[in-house]
Amino acid sequence: MIPILLIALTLRPPSHEVPQPGAIQIPVENAARLRHTRWKAGAAIGGLAGEWIPPKLVLSKPGTYWIAAADPERLRTLAPKDFAALAQAEALELIRDYRSQYKLEARPVRMIHSQYAKTMLRVGPRNSDIAPVVLNLAIEFVLRGPNLVQLNFRSQPIAGIPVLANGKLLGYTNAAGQLPLGNVPGALELRASVVRGYPDRSTADWEVFTASLTLPEAAAR
Repeated sequence: MIPILLIALTLRPPSHEVPQPGAIQIPVENAARLRHTRWKAGAAIGGLAGEWIPPKLVLSKPGTYWIAAADPERLRTLAPKDFAALAQAEALELIRDYRSQYKLEARPVRMIHSQYAKTMLRVGPRNSDIAPVVLNLAIEFVLRGPNLVQLNFRSQPIAGIPVLANGKLLGYTNAAGQLPLGNVPGALELRASVVRGYPDRSTADWEVFTASLTLPEAAAR
């Protein structure tokens, strides 16, 4: 049987530092396909939340905002070399090892693909605290402090997951699902994937959920 993979990949909108409130451009891939978009403010501005239409979002008050977006699932087929590159980029060692063990490396991969994104925007004066904001995605990073992140999967912290920072392994989440960011210079694009067996094996062999979080350099967080 050709493995069919259910996978959630990342949109990668960058973080933005905006000196004053106003319209903000959020670049996203294939904005017309987005299933839903949400934004939510930090506690410093009263839990303001709502929906926005990419690529524009107007922020009327200073504060820290979190953005989330997802597009509909779509089925595609990847050649083995294309999947190998994806597995390397997304740290999908579990699927790579499975295909190797069962001699499937030469076979194409059918993938149900959906995308999720999360990013932070700071508008106006810097707040003294960063309030953790949960957007209830299937998988997401939550910033617990300027240099500490937590990975949640299905609303619960998850341990032992490799986290990539700017494409390189930063470390593994601990028992609380958390990982210090350390002294990586400059802005950070964090990425982590959770792989699970898919319950209906006639539809898919695996589910792969990937979260992203783009942060400005530590001095700006």
